[in-house]
Amino acid sequence: MTAEASTRVRWTPGTRRRDRLEKPAVYAAAGVRHFWRIETEPVHVHAYDLVDGRYEPAGDSDEVLRLSKPFAIEVPIREIAP
Repeated sequence: MTAEASTRVRWTPGTRRRDRLEKPAVYAAAGVRHFWRIETEPVHVHAYDLVDGRYEPAGDSDEVLRLSKPFAIEVPIREIAP
């Protein structure tokens, strides 16, 4: 069995409203299965999974983000944040 993963990082300037409401709606409509929103002040990562056309929280952290989808990953937020 093989797993296929595609990762794209997209940095776009925006507002909180746009980042929290508009962008996720566009990504969900396009079928983006996993979406991370990164807040910068203070640094905090929010991860979401697409379920039935809507994003559901998959995890969030300002220290270590641990996720199991689309693959197991542990991201040391505190260590990589400026």
